[in-house]
Amino acid sequence: MKPNVLDATDLFVLLERAFHRRSRGCRGCLFSLPFRVSAGGGARWSVVASQSCSTNCRAILEDLLEEFQTCYRLSDSTHG
Repeated sequence: MKPNVLDATDLFVLLERAFHRRSRGCRGCLFSLPFRVSAGGGARWSVVASQSCSTNCRAILEDLLEEFQTCYRLSDSTHG
């Protein structure tokens, strides 16, 4: 299955919605817009969680990243 290509803003919205569905009790955790990482080759991307995120919320975010990285690619276009 070919991954969907999204810009950083659209990918952030999808990731944020999924995160808040899984971490219902938390509204304080934040994370960055998705950005490219060069590790491992290919079009890999990641986000950075805020320092205030709990261990539980970080685990939820890591699970979502693993899932979303297989389904979505970050587009080459940049919106600044």
